[in-house]
Amino acid sequence: MIHIEEELWHYIEETIDDQRQQQIEAHLESCEQCFDHYLALLDQWEPPGHLADPFTESTIDKINVQQVLPRMDRQKNSSSPSKEVKTVSHYLLAAGLTIVLMASGIFQGVLHITDQTSLNSRPSMTDSLMQKTDSWLTQLMKGENQ
Repeated sequence: MIHIEEELWHYIEETIDDQRQQQIEAHLESCEQCFDHYLALLDQWEPPGHLADPFTESTIDKINVQQVLPRMDRQKNSSSPSKEVKTVSHYLLAAGLTIVLMASGIFQGVLHITDQTSLNSRPSMTDSLMQKTDSWLTQLMKGENQ
């Protein structure tokens, strides 16, 4: 069996073409010795290029800013008692205004209009149903007596 130990560094650093990379992967699946060597090389390998200090610092600053913003939102939400007071005051204002309007007689015109419409209405359904049931029972009783 041909071992590919020399090519494993190129495979780890991804400096080989895709076709050869697939061949190496297939070989690593079948050859235990090369796979063990590959794992040993991975332990020794360090990623290329060290991140620049300004990049690292700016990234950390962005993370810190993102962590500070939710705290500020929580502080804004902690002012909810004033929000509750505002809501209750709106309800009280609406209730007070309704009482003033009722006392002034503004709603009397509405009541006058509804009173006239109720006078022109036809008899209730219950009354008509009772009358029909009564006439049906009367006819039934007359039929039994004869």
